[in-house]
Amino acid sequence: MSSSPCIIEIADRPFEPSVTALARIHDSIESYPTIDAMSAAFPFRSFASSEIPEISRLAESIRVHLDGNEGSVLLPHVLNPSSDSKVMRFLLLTIADCIGTLSITDYKNKKIIWEVTPAKEYPEGHKRTISENNEVAELHTDSVYRHNPERYVALFCVHRADDGGGTTKLLDAETILRKLRELPNGPESEQLLRTHEFPMRVPDSFTAIQNSGQPEVIKSTVLSDSPQVRFRYDSIIEGLSIMGEESIGEDAMHALDTFRIAVSLCAPDLVTLESGDLLLVNNHRLIHGRTGFIDSKRLLLRVRMHQREESV
Repeated sequence: MSSSPCIIEIADRPFEPSVTALARIHDSIESYPTIDAMSAAFPFRSFASSEIPEISRLAESIRVHLDGNEGSVLLPHVLNPSSDSKVMRFLLLTIADCIGTLSITDYKNKKIIWEVTPAKEYPEGHKRTISENNEVAELHTDSVYRHNPERYVALFCVHRADDGGGTTKLLDAETILRKLRELPNGPESEQLLRTHEFPMRVPDSFTAIQNSGQPEVIKSTVLSDSPQVRFRYDSIIEGLSIMGEESIGEDAMHALDTFRIAVSLCAPDLVTLESGDLLLVNNHRLIHGRTGFIDSKRLLLRVRMHQREESV
């Protein structure tokens, strides 16, 4: 198993739909008040099948690699970030919907596309999460705080950080487990991580009421058959600050710290996303993170997808 992404070069320039398909895309977009409203209701996969079959074929190839040895796929310059923003987002949603079932990220505002950027404004007292700041992001599972984390995550780079930061890191669960088993008490730690449930705090932006004064916490094991790994250290520590470390016990806390040490001893694959690049990750098998950056204009668009029944 590897966390190095499979690179699929589809062309020497960004994908462009035919004139006929583009006209139907515009007609479809105009039928909805916003892209957010459209994303929750429009049949992107059916549209691709009839109007843009090359995206349907591309998505099938992507899914094979995501569920295969690689676990991640990089599509360089697949979309033009300088083109019509609504068309670009339509095409991103179409690719994502052909890979899996689109998942709502923000339950309050029903967003499927989430802007990963530090440039947003938030109310006083709001605790910014990874996708809302420019700090180093430890290797983690996306949606660790959901009862059923999405299997696939898509990250489309609209604007890379001009300072050279924001490099994506990828690490495969099997690599972590091999390292964990080499450590003192590693096998015992692995067993505890499979049997003990840890509290995981939901970031403010992804709770129903988005209020720091009323935090939400779920409980889950860190390791299981599916997802293979569910790890986000800051979410667990914040969950423990609410529930208390005594809620899991000293042995389980030691197992969590041992797992974090195992992660730190592994060498992740590094992926520098350029504007127009699309990275897709099997979120059940790989954890990902990033280096810190300064440029506040850095912008990624994130879409999460559940696995479809027929693609199992």
